[in-house]
Amino acid sequence: MFVPLSTLEQAVRLVDDVSELKDPSGFAELVLPALRQLIRCDAATYIEVGPHPAQVRCGEFFRPIPAEYQLAITLADPGKAVIGIALNRSRHDFTEADRAVLGVLREPLAAGLTRARRRVQAHAALRTAPSATLAELTDREWQ
Repeated sequence: MFVPLSTLEQAVRLVDDVSELKDPSGFAELVLPALRQLIRCDAATYIEVGPHPAQVRCGEFFRPIPAEYQLAITLADPGKAVIGIALNRSRHDFTEADRAVLGVLREPLAAGLTRARRRVQAHAALRTAPSATLAELTDREWQ
């Protein structure tokens, strides 16, 4: 199996971008366009179903999708949500290289989303922490 260097470079840029994500609500908007370009497809869909029935978040989901072929992954989420990303094509099937690239990206994407969620939680905790506690934090802990 051959994966072009340009594809690997795009994958690394995507992982870098996700690792710097500050707000988890922007995850789908960041990842879907990048995956569409990385693994050429007609449409990319995102669905996140939280532990409660009312917690459903979708991206490009409720519109007609040309899908003869589909490549999908789920992402691990410590918050117990089920997260799915599907890439769809109408003309030709996905290659083994496409499957391999998406498979390799699965863990870094999940880790980046988890990191963004933890950042939000940490900032919320800092806003409510007593000032004496905040004075004891190191520079690294502030990050």
